[in-house]
Amino acid sequence: MIFKKITVLASIFIIIFPISIQAQKKRPAPYKLRALTDPNSPSYVPYPFPKSDFEILEDFKYGIKKMRIHEQPGHDIFLLEQEGITVDRIVKVKQKCLNFPHNFYYIFDITRNGEIMGRGTVDEFGLVMMGGLSTEETKEWTRPFREKVEVEDIIHMATRRKIEIKKAELVHSFSDICNILAPMWEVDTSEGTYFIDHRHKVWVVDYEAPATDETIKKRKREIILDDDKAIIKFLRKVE
Repeated sequence: MIFKKITVLASIFIIIFPISIQAQKKRPAPYKLRALTDPNSPSYVPYPFPKSDFEILEDFKYGIKKMRIHEQPGHDIFLLEQEGITVDRIVKVKQKCLNFPHNFYYIFDITRNGEIMGRGTVDEFGLVMMGGLSTEETKEWTRPFREKVEVEDIIHMATRRKIEIKKAELVHSFSDICNILAPMWEVDTSEGTYFIDHRHKVWVVDYEAPATDETIKKRKREIILDDDKAIIKFLRKVE
């Protein structure tokens, strides 16, 4: 039900997901339109499968009110009703974890006078996933999202040469360098795949190994878990 499917909003952004083996799990069946449109359903949303910015934000505000998250100190900004509170840009993130019910979700910054006050997420069905307030301790997790052209510049600066960018997209995977509120850029180039984290650090895959709980537990460096192929990608930072 909705309280099991929705992660209650946290008051900070630093949320590290425990990494465990997910390779044998299949993506759950998506929500049915009937459940999303029935006012008596716990999964009801005003705009199922939202497409426009308006629909995404209306679903978000509805979920915040339904869970009464806005009653927590400071969380009333998520209602987007305070003077000066705005959402300037909504970006789409590809979901690459098989045990999540959605293939993608929307993420956006809530700002006041250009300063990021919080960050929210809504999945492809219109259900609130997670959100958090910006604090002094979490400033680096609330950096504005880069445009694709800026991502290309970061890659070129890190590699010190101009390489062909084939595809660049924001993704969320089980990894030490990203989470739902701070997804990473996955950039396919003519020389392989690069990853850019929320700090704008660039990473590449150093080597791979079969995914086991023991290997994950004893890791001493950053990884990305590819639960589709049941492998762990050990990363190396591009200096």
